[in-house]
Amino acid sequence: VGAQQEPVYWTMSGDALAMGVRLKPEAAIRLFRMPLREVSPIYTAAEDLLGSSWCEPIRPMFGCDDEDELVERMGRFLLMRLHRVSHTTERFISAFRQMHSAGLGFDHRSLGDRLYVCDRQAQRLFKEHLGLSPIHYHRITRFRRAYDRATDGPVARWSDLAYDLGYADQAHFIRDFKAFCGITPTMLQDGRAPAFLLRGRLASPLPAFRP
Repeated sequence: VGAQQEPVYWTMSGDALAMGVRLKPEAAIRLFRMPLREVSPIYTAAEDLLGSSWCEPIRPMFGCDDEDELVERMGRFLLMRLHRVSHTTERFISAFRQMHSAGLGFDHRSLGDRLYVCDRQAQRLFKEHLGLSPIHYHRITRFRRAYDRATDGPVARWSDLAYDLGYADQAHFIRDFKAFCGITPTMLQDGRAPAFLLRGRLASPLPAFRP
């Protein structure tokens, strides 16, 4: 739970059914009814974090054979669990969404301008709600855009993509890629990556992952 700041590898044996839910920070705050700094990043049983009232309605879903129906049912379930939050948190979420829609960098100044608070207060609010500094969160969201572009199709020049996303140079771009998913952009494009990173939109992965 929370903003993942380093690569994680899952090792499974036999048949398994897994379903992941990726939430925007503002949705996670409403869903868990607590700041993300209190749960970020942790690995725990859902029942320990959310209670049995959450988990009991979810268990029958996994008897569903239709993946699309399963996703739809999970979406409806989560929407029903969204909570109202405090006025301060609501203002933070509103400013956060404005920055998303405007495509602004996640720095404390642009956030402070929308909350009408000073830079120091903006940084404090960011860390209180997300458990990350604005700069660190910006690194994660920028990498996510890079990953999406890299898995959408072939990239002719990595340096051009790095420039488009605002990286200082290609070295910084590659450093973030390795930091957040454990492989280089070229390894991802070549299919030399765990299957879950390929997202089914690239060529078939190798039989086994070999860095």
